[in-house]
Amino acid sequence: MRHRTNRRVKITAQEGKVLGTAILGACAVIASTGVVAQEAFARPGPAKYAVTVLVPLFLVLFVSSSHSIKSVMATAVFVAPVSAMVPLAGLTLTPGRVLVLFGAVWLYLSSPRSEGRRQWSSLGALLLILLLVLSAVRADRPREALWSVGAELVTFWVAATATRNRAAGPALCKALALAGSLQAVVCVWEFRTGHLVNLYTGTTRLTDEYFFKYLGSFRASGTVEDPVTMGNMLAIAAVMALALFLRAEDPVARAFWGVSTGITCLGLATTFSRMSWLAFAAGVLVVLMLQPAARRFRAFLLLAGLGFAATSLILVVAGASVITRLSSVDDPTNPQVSTAGGDEARLEIWNRAWGVVVHDPFLGIGLGRLPGVLSQSVPGANLGTHAHSTYLNLMAEVGVPAAILLVGVFVLGLVRGGLVLRRVARDGGLPEPWAVGATAGCAVVLICWATDYTLRQPTEGLWVAAVLAMAWSLGSLRAVPDE
Repeated sequence: MRHRTNRRVKITAQEGKVLGTAILGACAVIASTGVVAQEAFARPGPAKYAVTVLVPLFLVLFVSSSHSIKSVMATAVFVAPVSAMVPLAGLTLTPGRVLVLFGAVWLYLSSPRSEGRRQWSSLGALLLILLLVLSAVRADRPREALWSVGAELVTFWVAATATRNRAAGPALCKALALAGSLQAVVCVWEFRTGHLVNLYTGTTRLTDEYFFKYLGSFRASGTVEDPVTMGNMLAIAAVMALALFLRAEDPVARAFWGVSTGITCLGLATTFSRMSWLAFAAGVLVVLMLQPAARRFRAFLLLAGLGFAATSLILVVAGASVITRLSSVDDPTNPQVSTAGGDEARLEIWNRAWGVVVHDPFLGIGLGRLPGVLSQSVPGANLGTHAHSTYLNLMAEVGVPAAILLVGVFVLGLVRGGLVLRRVARDGGLPEPWAVGATAGCAVVLICWATDYTLRQPTEGLWVAAVLAMAWSLGSLRAVPDE
């Protein structure tokens, strides 16, 4: 009788460091010849050549570190907003995805076999993965769709495993907050100068033909694809920074995270993304509610002071346009609102997308196919038109069951996070800021998804997967004594 053998390669941490260093060193040597830059970029240049050489050398530092996975994931989160997409064999590579895949391979080779298995052990998770894969197979470009779905699943697995078993939660929270502050600075610069940052061609002067405008002001998008995606990401970053600000005991740390929160709020204002503003407001309420009762009034006072300073800064920099934009939230289709025509068109798109859902509610029509349907049935729509609602877009393309499971994961992450943090407070401890930020981040994501479909962007997809992973890793959280 033949026994089944386990062929999985198992290496020690020291062996992994030596092997990883050797492989990355070889990659740097190969890149130094210029062949990587020639293949990766349509217009190679000295800066792009330097990047191809420095990146593998940079990763050597992670391999030699005792906190490799934590460092890799924090860096992946930090660079995720950099919308530098390189096509390779029909797939889209981004800096964040490359780092995540590197972390996944490293984690798989250097971890016990059981580590990370818990994230996929439930029937609901397996069913969701199956439905997403089926939808990707039926997509217009199945290979790209499978790659996108797989990249987000791998991001969730690595981030959840690193948070649960490697204490990566604080690092991820700070990386999200700092990345948001950096993007906010870029947004303010774009808004004030009328230039758009392009990592391939440098800065670009915006003209009147620029699509994303409001009352003559250019809506900032940082280094991502559009202002709405940037707004969603800044709303997530702002609640992370706020959680760090409220938890900081050291005056210098509190001042640092207070400035970080204020700058991120200013950048958020320059995107003119109304739903991102509302999502951030909801996230602030969640952060405040998750503070221990004995510290809630103190947190409210700190929040009020920070809010006054941030609001004053926003009015000085962005002016009355922000107030006008905010006043249109309660009645966006009012004829007196300058963007009423766009919101009327959005209602028509919603109606048509709902018709697609009703026609094929169980498996959907396949990832990426809805724009083709909308372009043929909605006046003025084109192949770039989406449902302007993540919920409708998901139901139309992956089916109602898969959409409910995916949304339910975020709802459960929000509820579970609240229950766990209440237990921590009941045990006499203080909630960790990364745990508060992750829970509030789930609320931000759920609200942002109401009026746009930014999940399709690789930049935001990585952040959303990381936030969800952090929230689902709260089961192992223990009370930190209140000193």
